[in-house]
Order: sequence, then C-alpha cells, then structure tokens
Amino acid sequence: MNRFVLLLLLVLFANTTNAQTPQFSLSGGTSSNTIPLMSTTNRVQWVYYRTDFAGLPTGSQLISKIYLRSGTNIGSATYTNLTIRMGHSTLSTFTNGAFVTGLTTVFSATSHTITSIVSGGWVEFTLQNPFTYNGTQNIIVEVSQTGYTGGFTVRQNTAGGNRRLFGTATATSGTASTGIADFGMDAYPIHACARTVPQTPSFINSTIATVRWGAVTGAASYDYAVSTSPNWPTSGWLNTNNTSATVTGLTPDTRYFLLVRTRCSATTFSFWDTLSFRTLPACIIPKNIKVTRIDSNSADIRWNRLANATRYQYLVDQTRATPLSSEISLATSTLDSFANITGLRENSKYYVHVRSICPGNDSSLWSLDSFRTIYACKTPALSAQIINKNTAIIHWDTVMTGQKYEYAYSLSSDVPNFGTPVKSSFVQITTLQPATQYFLHCRSYCMDDNIITSSPWSDIAFSTTTLSVNSLKNTQEAITLHPNPVKDILYLNIANASGSYRVLVTDLTGRDVKSFELNSNTRSIDVADLQPGHYIIKAINNDKVFSSRFMKQ
Repeated sequence: MNRFVLLLLLVLFANTTNAQTPQFSLSGGTSSNTIPLMSTTNRVQWVYYRTDFAGLPTGSQLISKIYLRSGTNIGSATYTNLTIRMGHSTLSTFTNGAFVTGLTTVFSATSHTITSIVSGGWVEFTLQNPFTYNGTQNIIVEVSQTGYTGGFTVRQNTAGGNRRLFGTATATSGTASTGIADFGMDAYPIHACARTVPQTPSFINSTIATVRWGAVTGAASYDYAVSTSPNWPTSGWLNTNNTSATVTGLTPDTRYFLLVRTRCSATTFSFWDTLSFRTLPACIIPKNIKVTRIDSNSADIRWNRLANATRYQYLVDQTRATPLSSEISLATSTLDSFANITGLRENSKYYVHVRSICPGNDSSLWSLDSFRTIYACKTPALSAQIINKNTAIIHWDTVMTGQKYEYAYSLSSDVPNFGTPVKSSFVQITTLQPATQYFLHCRSYCMDDNIITSSPWSDIAFSTTTLSVNSLKNTQEAITLHPNPVKDILYLNIANASGSYRVLVTDLTGRDVKSFELNSNTRSIDVADLQPGHYIIKAINNDKVFSSRFMKQ
C-alpha cells in the first residue's frame, strides 16, 4: 500500500518530458515506427490487455500518466494539435475499418514541445484528465497530431495479432496491422473513500478567498490546494479537519481552482474534485487628490471616483507616514469622492490619506497629498485716536497678510454689506455731526499663498463733541500705557494732567468693562479679570478726550 501513497507525489503538471521509468509497462520493442509522431500518417490506436502490465494491482485504477518509448535521439519535437484519448474495449485486435469512437480525451494541446528525447528512453505524458480504468477490460489508446517539427519514432514490439490501427488524423477509418508500441503508465488504486463536494467560496476579494467543501461521514481530514491550474497536485497541498479554509496572497482578477479530496486514513483518500472561482479586480488606490478652498481652519479635498470602490476612507493629520492599523478607527468613511475638513489650525501643514474600500471589505493602499493652511485673516482692532464735533480719526494695527481694508460708518450698528476700500491702517472722517453717536465698521482683506480671504467686520462706537479740533490733544502725545500687552497690572499716565478725569475701559464693541475717577497723572489698573483681547481706554475731562488702546494677554 505504501507504494501507492508514493505515487501521489508524481508530477501532474500539463507537460511532457523525457522522464523516469513508468510504474507499469509493456516493453521489449526492437523496431521503431514513425507512426504517429514522425509521419503524416498521424493517427494510431493501440489495444492493450490488462495482462500486458506485470504487477498491476487488481481493482479499479486511476491512470495519471502514460509513457511511449522513443526510438530517436533528438533535442526537441514540437507538435500541433497533439491529442491522446483512452477508453475501455472488448476488442482484442483490430480489422481494417473504422476507428474506435467514444474514447475520452485525456490530453490535448494546440502546440506542444517535448525536449531531451533519447533513443530507448521513456517520454511521459501527464494526463490533464486522469483516466479511470475499471481494472478488467482492455484499453484502447489513441495518439494523433496534425503537424510536427523534429518528431521522434516509437519503439514497438511484436505482440501477437493486429493490435494497431493507423491512418490520418482527419480520416474515420484506418489500416489494421501487427506491432504495438512500448507503453507504460502510472496508476494507483481507487479507494472507497467518499468524495467531498467543493462549494462556492463564501468570501472572495482581490487577494483573499475563503474556500469550502461538504462534510463527508467517516472522513479523518481533508486535503486541499488552490492553484491557477486544474491539474491534480502531487505536492504542496494542505491538510485540515475543517470544511473551509482562508487562502491569502492571491492575484487580483485571476481564475483559480480549488482542489479538494477526502482523506479517510493515512493511506486512503478519494479522488481530487475541482471547482473554479475568480478573484475580484484589484482595489485601486484613489488618484488625483486635489485640495481646494483652503482657509485658516478648513479645506475641501477631492479625488477620482473609482468604478469598483463601494466607499472611501480618509484621514487628515500632521503625519506623513501611512496610517497604522490602530489609527484606522480615526479615519472617516464616505460614499462620496470629496470631503470638507474643518477644525484645522492656521499656518499648519497637513497630510491627506485616502484609500478605496471595495467588495469583500477589500482595501487599496493609501494615497497621499499635503497642504498648508493659511494665516487667519484677523479682524482689525479699532481705536478712536481723535474725535471732535465733526471729525474722527479711527486707527487699527496692520493685520498679518493684510493687503487692504474696507470700512463703512453710519448711525446704525448693523453690519454693512460693503464699504470703502483703503490700504492705510486708519481712516479720517470729516463730515460728522456734533454731539452724535456713530458706528464705524472695518474688515481686512488678506492674501496668503495666493489665496485671498476676508475677515468678519469689527465695530467701534464713538460720539462727536461740541468742541473744535483746536481744543483736542493728540492721543499719542497725551496718554501712555505700559506694559502693553499687559497680563495683570496696567499703568496709565496722562502727561500734564490737571483736574479730575473720568476713565472708561471698553471692549471693541463699545461695551464698558471698567470705569473710575483719575485725580493724578498716574494710576495702576488691575485688568487680570478681563478676557484676552483688545480694549480701548478713554480719559475725559470737560473739553478734553484722550484715548488709547491696549491688549490683554
């Protein structure tokens, strides 16, 4: 029985070569014949008896290879439409007439090359469709071809009777004759171990498949292999007690074959059964990522939509490296091929990672792009520098990346739709009415990395006086603040101050946040309770109004 176990290691690839000695053979031929592999008389049928093969065990056999013995030394031979057929028969000899029909094709190749052919050596043919021999009847073997280059003769012996029928490949009948080719075969017994039935894979993507098969009563285990060839394996299969297995490392969009058999014991097993399946197309990486509408805290990303992608995952972070498996949970899934990203930091570099998710939960590699957010276009911090009965000068510090500004003033606090553009960081208004409250609105226009943005409107409320401009002092000359910016204590000084001053601290909306009386040139002010930002401080004394601005850290 061990002898038959070893037979399973024979190579079953669809190839022929000058090979080892067959397991069972009829040999002894001393003559050579050009028919059918070195002649235009290119079709022959031979009949072989069971008794021709010494040592062949009783019972049914599976023939996996056949052999012909060469009478020619030649480097190689190439054949067109080389075909081998086999079948059972009650015939013991042929008569002139019709070829035997109903045979099973066990080997077929439109073009086939055999190499290293040695006179007296065996040339093997691995059967693409192994032949099940019933173990009792005679066997008809047919070999034909329709064209050859560098053919070889076959050795034949003088076994009695007309056991050869030959003619052309296109003919339906032939000539009977004596002489039968030396012939060999590899065979192993067919055991009673029941076959399993391959089933459609329960899971397939581009590189992975979960293959399965039916359970068999009495099975000890199962042997299985996944290959691009339907030929029975002779090595490399895997064994499992389960009725399914997950196979990885497959090639996308490729036809594969599941080959599986039942193993009933260490030495008994069923035939291999085969089922074909095809892996899905590769999950393609998204391409042409485009980042648009970049702002200080947001951006839009787009990529090409792919035909076989069911959805996409994207991750925007500040790490160039491919996302780790532990970071996948941070990625966002979407059915769209675009996304709006918010909550970013200004003037920061970000990386965009996008991948496709395909059927079977397959995923592509991550694509990569990057962008930088721009500086936020800040609202101007406004302060009233000089105010009299019909004139006001409103000043603001320049804004980073600011290219110009736009302002508008009115008696209303409503935000305007548009204003007057100006490139300077102040505006002088000279057509005001005395003793009237006005509102000035101003916004910035910025450009960073050729991206133009605008800020929200900022506002300041101010009131004109009944006094002329000659009675006013320049703010920068009359009032000083330090430190500025300030964290806790702000020191205020009014040069040449005389009398009492009413001091108001307002935010940029004009809301009073602190007030007190000042009876000397200098006063310390506790601003620790104020929120960070810009503030206006005014000192009022009868016909004098001084103002300045500070920033709370």
